[in-house]
Amino acid sequence: MATSALMHRFPTALVLGLLAAMARAGSAGAEQSPSTMDTFQSIEAISYEVGSKRAVGYFERVDGKCNVTLLIAEVVDLDQAPPTSAARLNLPRTPGQSAAVESEEREAMVFTCGTGAWTVEVKRTSAARS
Repeated sequence: MATSALMHRFPTALVLGLLAAMARAGSAGAEQSPSTMDTFQSIEAISYEVGSKRAVGYFERVDGKCNVTLLIAEVVDLDQAPPTSAARLNLPRTPGQSAAVESEEREAMVFTCGTGAWTVEVKRTSAARS
């Protein structure tokens, strides 16, 4: 198989694996609470609940940029309902540049491309509970 054909199939296989992980994670019940700020390396799995949604993805370092890819779908209990389809979001960022994904429930994930695009930092924020 040619290298270029392999490189085009790898992201597809990774996305399919992430969808499977999203379905399993949605049925897992209690989830550990992630820290306020996490740092990810290229193609390391990123997975968070943001309000009623689950965001699963990764980032790749391409041409000195962080290309963040996320699949976003409703959190579902697979014992109660089939998984819903996910929306795919691509966020190319230059080093130091940020992007936010926010939910209606006022929770957010802020992605910041690290120095040289070697890492991505994810900061979670939520509205104060009253």
